Amino acid sequence: MKTDPISILLNKNFKFDKKFYLVVGNEITLIEVIKKLILNHYSGLESFDLEFIKNIKMASGEIGLFGANKLYILDDLLNIDKNQLDSISNQLDVFIFASETTPKTRLLKNIILKRPDSCLIECYELTKDQKISILSDWLNKTGVDLDKSGYWSILDRTDNRYGLFKKELDKISELSQTKIDNDLVEKIITKGSNNINKIFFEINKSNHDLVNIYNQKVSNYNEFNEFFFSAKQFCFLIINNFDEHSFSNNIPKYLFRERSFLIEMFKKYTPKKKNILLELLVDTEKNIRKNSDLSVVLGLRFLLNIKKITIS
Repeated sequence: MKTDPISILLNKNFKFDKKFYLVVGNEITLIEVIKKLILNHYSGLESFDLEFIKNIKMASGEIGLFGANKLYILDDLLNIDKNQLDSISNQLDVFIFASETTPKTRLLKNIILKRPDSCLIECYELTKDQKISILSDWLNKTGVDLDKSGYWSILDRTDNRYGLFKKELDKISELSQTKIDNDLVEKIITKGSNNINKIFFEINKSNHDLVNIYNQKVSNYNEFNEFFFSAKQFCFLIINNFDEHSFSNNIPKYLFRERSFLIEMFKKYTPKKKNILLELLVDTEKNIRKNSDLSVVLGLRFLLNIKKITIS
C-alpha cells in the first residue's frame, strides 16, 4: 500500500501495523521526520528493540533480550528482492528502509506496493495543498487568529521543504500571540529565497505573470545572484547535452517534479537555439559586471529572453 506522509504527520492515531516501511523521495527533512515517527512508535513498545544495520543480510531474525523483537533501520537498499522479504515475513521484526530516490529504489518500490504487509511513503517537496493542510492543522492546535492576507502570505513566502516550512511556523509560535496579521508575518518570515530557483520553471506562463513572479522573489543583488546561478545550471544542462537520453540521465535527482518540464524544454532546442542561449548567458554576465546596480532589471530581461528563445 501507499500512504501520504502528510496523513501520518497530521494523524496522531495513525495505525502503524505493517512489517516493511519504505520511506523514499528527494525531500530529506520529510524523510527524516517520517522515519522518526515510525521509530518512535515502535520504540515506545516494550516488545521491540531498535537496531541499525547496514543491509538486510545483517538481520539476524533472533529474539532479542527478554524476548523482544527487533525494529531494524536500513539505509542501504541494494539487492533487496521479493524472496528476501518473503523469507523474513513470518518473523515479528519490523523493517524501515529509508533512502533518497535512486534507480535502485525503483524495483523495491514496485515490490513494496504489491505486498499487503508493506507501506510505501514517498517524500517530496510540499505541494500547496499539503502546505494548506499543515498550516490549517497548526492553526487549530495553536488557536492563532490569522487574517486572510497573512494566511496566504505564509503559504507563498515559505519554503516547500517540510523542515524549513515547519521552522517558520515555529518562529510564529514563539511569539505567543493569539492574533497575527500580514504585517507581522512579513516581518517574521524570511522571504522564500529558497524557492528562487523555481522561477526558471515558470517560463511557460504569460509575460505578465512571469514578471510578477520574478518581482516577488528577486528584489536585490543577492537574490538575483541566486536566481542567475540556478538558471545558468539549467541552461548549461540544455546546451551541453546532445540527445534526450543523455539529457534525461543528467537531470539532478532533486528535480524530480521538474523532470518532465525540462525534457519538454530540451526538445525545443536546436543547435542554433543552443548557440543563441549561450550568447545570452555570456552577454548577461558581461552586462552584470559593468552594471551590477542594475542586476535585478537585467535578471528579468534575461528571464524573458530565455522564454523568447524557448518558444521561438
